[in-house]
Parts: sequence; C-alpha cells; structure tokens
Amino acid sequence: MDTNAPDKKPLRAVDFKKPETLRKKYRTVSGDDSPMSAYTLIGQLGLVVVLCIVGALGIGIYLDRLVGSKGPFTFVMLLIGIVAAAVSAWQLLKREVPWNR
Repeated sequence: MDTNAPDKKPLRAVDFKKPETLRKKYRTVSGDDSPMSAYTLIGQLGLVVVLCIVGALGIGIYLDRLVGSKGPFTFVMLLIGIVAAAVSAWQLLKREVPWNR
C-alpha cells in the first residue's frame, strides 16, 4: 500500500428522516433565477425548434429532388421535424423549469 496517498474522506451518512427543503428539492438545474437565465432558456428553446424543423425540411427537400417527386418527402419530414421539436422542447423544459414550487 502507498503510505503517501492522501486520506480519503469517509462517505457522509444520509438521514432519510430529515425532509428536504422545497427550494433545494425543486430548484432548476442551473440554480439561477435571474432574468438572464430566462432569456437563455428562451433562446435555447428557439434554437431547438428552428434547428429541428429546418433540418427536417432540408432533408425532405433533398429527398424530393433526389427521387424527382413533388412534395411527399417534404411533408412527411416536416411532420417529423415538428414532432422532434416538440419532444426536444419538452425535454428541455422538464429539465430546466421547476414545476412544483
């Protein structure tokens, strides 16, 4: 054994009978309630929605041109992009917003 190694701290025991405070239990991931964090969240939501929809539309248009059709791939990919944007936005909101204050 290495005697020069620093001592490891013992694990702290968890007291399950002691209730957590609501602030600690339901705080946001970043822990910041400033207006700037709200602007950041809005920007992230906008970016997620735009990238999902525009990316899916680009793929749909490319597939339509590749096959020579006039729109079915674009329509299907638009629907997929909207669903992907909704799911991604929901996941982002679920992670960042404290729902049960």
